[in-house]
Amino acid sequence: VAQQNDASGNRVTGITWNGVAMSLVAVNVNSDNDAIYMWELVAPTTGNIVVTRTGTTNTGWCNSISHTGAKQTGQPDASNTKEEVDTALDINLTTTADNCWAILTAFNPEGSAITASTNSTERSAVTSFAKLFDNNANITPAGSYTMTVTRSGGASQFHGVMVSIAPSVATTTRRLLLLGVGV
Repeated sequence: VAQQNDASGNRVTGITWNGVAMSLVAVNVNSDNDAIYMWELVAPTTGNIVVTRTGTTNTGWCNSISHTGAKQTGQPDASNTKEEVDTALDINLTTTADNCWAILTAFNPEGSAITASTNSTERSAVTSFAKLFDNNANITPAGSYTMTVTRSGGASQFHGVMVSIAPSVATTTRRLLLLGVGV
């Protein structure tokens, strides 16, 4: 699950999915104190999300994505965060397992629309400026991998979190839920 929020000083302190605590994977706090988070839960059931945070802001966005076939321990395979003042956000990471998938959550606090670009497919969008993407393919062989998303308008703050998810080697179907969160 990815969560984004543009209110300085507000921070997510926990997320539950159907009453089960999710694990924080990565967070990026940009130079203006805006934050974007990525949370995960292995083998989620159907349910609802409860976000707990500090502060009094009413502004926040959550996007979620669920993938089957994910390894049930040791996730994520890799992660990275980045902030840019540009119209493109390129995040690179190095996968260790073969056949990983990559997931990127991006946030533009100025409100410009974000679109998929190189190695990215839009999967969840509650607003045009806070979205969740994946790469829509296995990364093979394991190694360096970059995803790119772009935004409309001139150069301004733009930041994100990227993770790779290792596949399960078992033949049973497994699920992994990621939530990106921004504050």
